[in-house]
Amino acid sequence: MNHVRLFLAALTVTVAFSYAGEAHAAPPTGWDSTIFLRGQERTAVKSMPIEKRPMRPLHIYGNTVRRMEYRGQR
Repeated sequence: MNHVRLFLAALTVTVAFSYAGEAHAAPPTGWDSTIFLRGQERTAVKSMPIEKRPMRPLHIYGNTVRRMEYRGQR
């Protein structure tokens, strides 16, 4: 049981720190809660440059690239 509590505590701290820097301004691409796109939506998003695509949950690489672009680190 202690392992589960330790894991949940570590996960909570990680999530808190990962979103702490984003509170000051929303990225210009917006936030889309859809994880998996299908059909025409998928084709439309795939045709956009990665920096212009909307932020989406679980899309770690793309979201990181967009954050770096937005913050001017690229």
